[in-house]
Amino acid sequence: MRIFIAIQVPEGLSDVFRRLQKALPRAGLILPRSFHLTLRFLGEVSEQEVAGIRKALRQVKVTPFSLATGSLGVFPSASFIQVVYAGIVGEGVRQLQKSVDAALQGIGIPVEKEAFSPHITIARVKSMEDKQAFATAVEAMPMERHEFAVRTFCLMKSSLAKGGAVHERLEEYG
Repeated sequence: MRIFIAIQVPEGLSDVFRRLQKALPRAGLILPRSFHLTLRFLGEVSEQEVAGIRKALRQVKVTPFSLATGSLGVFPSASFIQVVYAGIVGEGVRQLQKSVDAALQGIGIPVEKEAFSPHITIARVKSMEDKQAFATAVEAMPMERHEFAVRTFCLMKSSLAKGGAVHERLEEYG
């Protein structure tokens, strides 16, 4: 089973991201149907491992906090674009992510090597002719600041499909 741990985006903010998707040049993009902020991607794990992960995550306590959208961007770079994202600002998410990592370490799952960069994926890029022009256009798009409250996080299942990944909530914590 392919799983990850995430904060789900409130419906009102999802509507904002859907409008942003419509403003993007369409060529070569896969548009997510749902939006989330990934705290940790775990990939393929067995049913037995999922049971241990569920138990570990139940120990993580969430103190409610607020997050806000930041600017739009692309990564990993303008010359090799894979993702269009909305940056997320707020310190509470970093503490929650550290708590999730600590809980996972407790069951033998090592900490990610890459630094945590809070963001919400707006689109995945399959192919693009003029990557630099696309990156410049995305980064110039206006992004209003939208705040949202976080009280929970979820263990999610991701199933790959032709039109993009389909996500299913397995369990909610908080």
